[in-house]
Amino acid sequence: LDRELLAQYADGLLVLSGCLKGEIGQCLLGGHPEEAEKSAEFYRDLLGKENFYLEIQDNGLESQKKLLPLFRELSKKTGIPLVATSDIHYLHRDDAKAHDVLLCIGTQKILDDPNRLRFSTSEFYFRSGEEMAAVFSDFPEAIENTLAIAHRCNLEFKFGEYHLPKFVPPAGMTPKAYLRKLCHDGLPRRYPVLTDAVKQRLEHELGVIEKAGFVSYFLIAWDFIHFAKTHGVPVGPGRGSGAGS
Repeated sequence: LDRELLAQYADGLLVLSGCLKGEIGQCLLGGHPEEAEKSAEFYRDLLGKENFYLEIQDNGLESQKKLLPLFRELSKKTGIPLVATSDIHYLHRDDAKAHDVLLCIGTQKILDDPNRLRFSTSEFYFRSGEEMAAVFSDFPEAIENTLAIAHRCNLEFKFGEYHLPKFVPPAGMTPKAYLRKLCHDGLPRRYPVLTDAVKQRLEHELGVIEKAGFVSYFLIAWDFIHFAKTHGVPVGPGRGSGAGS
C-alpha cells in the first residue's frame, strides 16, 4: 500500500505504524531517527493526530525490546500516541511446536535444518488482557490505547453472504446458461471422443458449481484468464482460490 493510495482512502481510517519490519521501525533499528520522525509526522499529518499510532510489540525478540525506548522517545517528540499490540501466529502458547512444524511444511524444510525459517520464541500466541498488561507494565498508556482504538472501531460485517463482482453474460443469456455453453464448447477440445462418462462428469461438476452458487465466480475467473491468453499476457492455469494455488 503506497502513500498515494493511503491518502486517497485516509478518511475514517485508524492506522498503526506496524511491526518491527514496518517503515518507522526499520528506520529506528537502522540508526536513522530523523527519517523515522519524518515518516511518523507524514502519517500523523495525513491521517490526523488522533488517527495514527506508533505500534509497540514484545514477543520476546531483542529487536522488539530495542525499539521500545526508541518508540517512546519518538512519541514524546512527535506527540503521536503509543499503542501495544501482539504479533499473533497461533492461538495458544503450546501451539508453538505445531506452528514450527507448519513452517517446515510451508518452506519444504526439515526440523533439524539449522538454516531454516524459525520463530525464536513461543510468545506468538493470543495473549489475554492481563498478560498484555503485565508485558507492557511500563507502558500503561499504550495498553489504554489498545482499548480506545477498539471502542472507536465500528465495523459491521454480515456473514453468510457472497460479495462477488457481477459478471454480465452476452445479451439474452443467464450466467448459468453461459457457463454451460462455455463448458460444452470446450469439451470437444479436451475430449475428442465424448463418452457417456465424460458427459456425466461434466454434468456432475456443473451441478456442484450451480448448487454452491459459484457460477459467477467461475465466469469471472474464466474472463480474466481468457483475456490474458488472447492478449499475450503470461498466465497460469487459473485453478483454485487457496493459498499457493
